[in-house]
Amino acid sequence: MSEQKDFTIRKEVIWESEIASDQEVSRKEVELIRRYSSNNPSIGYNQWPKYIPKADIQLTNIHTRRLVLIPFTLEVAREIYAFNTGILTQIGLQPTRTWPDQESMDTLPRIIKRLEQLPEPTGFESWMIVLRHNATVIGDAGFKGGPNIEGIVDIGYSIIEQEQQKGYGLETARALVDWAFWHPEVKAVTANCLLENAASIRLLEKLGMLETVRDDEMIYWKLARSVAVTR
Repeated sequence: MSEQKDFTIRKEVIWESEIASDQEVSRKEVELIRRYSSNNPSIGYNQWPKYIPKADIQLTNIHTRRLVLIPFTLEVAREIYAFNTGILTQIGLQPTRTWPDQESMDTLPRIIKRLEQLPEPTGFESWMIVLRHNATVIGDAGFKGGPNIEGIVDIGYSIIEQEQQKGYGLETARALVDWAFWHPEVKAVTANCLLENAASIRLLEKLGMLETVRDDEMIYWKLARSVAVTR
């Protein structure tokens, strides 16, 4: 004899869009999987992206010959956006009048929004670019989120005007690309720049990126893992 049971299933829509591209949908899918830990076997069923327990996450600074890349935390990003640059002193950096510049201030709301969606930084957000010799911040760089379902991450960078034309942009981009490819789920790194931005074009070419397409304003670039490992 079986006992009759009554079940109610509730469906909640947590994100929707009628105009998003396939790439945007994939990026949002990965973001939500990470946010709700549905790739954690004890919680959900998603097997990708690979679940990494917090205890195994060791996000450290990236050191190059002349620079240190330091990941933004939510607290630091919020304080800097509020012009409370004293937070830099608290983490061992030297505040200056040249950073944040207007470009960084325009970017900080997006950085804050991404960090608000995470329990802690993963590295696939933004990093401060710091001169090793005097601990001053000269810009910021990073990714627009973790790898999408195709294993692609998009990179960008900004250097204050006073420190441009010194190779810091290329040094930063190379370090972040190498960091990204250290993660096996990353299959390619993409970037874009304005048609008239000759400096960025030269940088991306030196980085080994190949132009994939261009429109009336932008050139779009891509570096595949298979190309990067043979540079």
